[in-house]
Amino acid sequence: MQPNIICDADDKDRIVTLRDAIRELVGRQNYNLWFESKLDLLITGDSLTIMVSSPFEQTWVQRQFGRQLQRAVKKVWGPSAGLNFQVRAKLARQEESTSEAPSTISLPLSSDSGTDSQPDISHQRKAQTDRDPLTGQTRRLLSEFVVGQENELAFTASCRVSESPGQQYNPLVIYGGVGTGKTHLLDGIYWSVRKRNPQLNVLRMTAETFANFFSQALCERKLPAFRHKMRSADLLLLDDIEFLDGKKVFQEEFLHTIKKLEDSGKQMVFTTDRHPRLMEKSREEMTSRLSAGMLCRLETPSQETRLKIVKAKTRRMGMGLTPEIQDYVASRFSRSVRELEGALNCLQHAESMNEQRLTLNGARTVLSDLEKDCRRLIHLSDIERCVCRFFGLQPEELKSKSRKKTVSHPRMLAMFLSRKLTQSPYSAIGDHFGGRSHSTVVSAENAVENWLEESRPLSISSREWSLSDVLGTLERELEAS
Repeated sequence: MQPNIICDADDKDRIVTLRDAIRELVGRQNYNLWFESKLDLLITGDSLTIMVSSPFEQTWVQRQFGRQLQRAVKKVWGPSAGLNFQVRAKLARQEESTSEAPSTISLPLSSDSGTDSQPDISHQRKAQTDRDPLTGQTRRLLSEFVVGQENELAFTASCRVSESPGQQYNPLVIYGGVGTGKTHLLDGIYWSVRKRNPQLNVLRMTAETFANFFSQALCERKLPAFRHKMRSADLLLLDDIEFLDGKKVFQEEFLHTIKKLEDSGKQMVFTTDRHPRLMEKSREEMTSRLSAGMLCRLETPSQETRLKIVKAKTRRMGMGLTPEIQDYVASRFSRSVRELEGALNCLQHAESMNEQRLTLNGARTVLSDLEKDCRRLIHLSDIERCVCRFFGLQPEELKSKSRKKTVSHPRMLAMFLSRKLTQSPYSAIGDHFGGRSHSTVVSAENAVENWLEESRPLSISSREWSLSDVLGTLERELEAS
């Protein structure tokens, strides 16, 4: 992708020279971050005008790259060349019209048609760029999502929703652990729909932002404006809806929003770190509505998928890592995509500092400390505490001799996780969970493995749970704690 350069037909021959000069003087990384498909460049005669979308962005670009840009235009056109900056008039008019509407609540939601504002929510309209100038967050596209067996269903559903919003999979709920790609898919749907159907009213935010705007509207007595904004959306994309679990007032508002959009045939896509049925503090009506659509689980990426991700990100970052280093990163950083990204960022920094390609031994040295930090040491007491909290038990109950399923099944899961996530022997696990024998722990481990192979639901307190979902949620909480 290249900057959008506006010029006369006769000036097009100078575009390549200008691009190369800018890239050389500001550096490859800065060029990719600020100039590649992000800033419009207007060429008139021997003058270059940088089209920015806000005074903030103008100040930033002038301060960071003003001298380099001046040198670039003089290099191409000579000492008489001019350099100017201009705030896009279209965006400025939109900001003025927003401030002149006293009867509505000021909600800077990404819903205006015809402009590519950043999907993240803030109190200022974002620049028409692939990257938020305040946070540096890049635009995530579906075409950049690395597909593997663990995420193929979620990716396919996301593509279909982006092609025909409201026609199927409504709501689409994508759930999984940290760093499995939920937000990437949500952003990918956002940008795909904006490109295909710029006339649609698209809202994209986190559940926490939804709650914050609702609180603001409630305090300022502007609930009608808030509700109109939310419930008139053609596509509502909400990230991290587990934030609403246990928050009754926000849940109630969210539920009414779902009902209204559902009745209107509008598309909804939500992400969460767990299956809706595992949000135990949520109303039954809400979890049933979420479960009535399309549920797609994202698993932790496998070695094969992690290697694909490393290769894709290495290409985009312009790094020259050897296949051996790529294999090393994919095998050592296995819990999430974010760990892979952190490792690659460290290697990129080391490459730029040394100004030479890394060897495998060099990469190991660079990543040794990070690899240690990424290891999470889990103890038997951590598993006990996590299982008790999840199932509402006391430690004494878990360790008791009770054979009731409401106690014995969580105890068996605790033993299974203890074998999987710790280095503890069978005897130590049995001692910890009520002084049980070696054979009892072996039996519990085998039973849970059989349940998983048979996809048998876990029945506790007259409710059936997906065993894989329960174990996944418990493991994520243990790793995050």
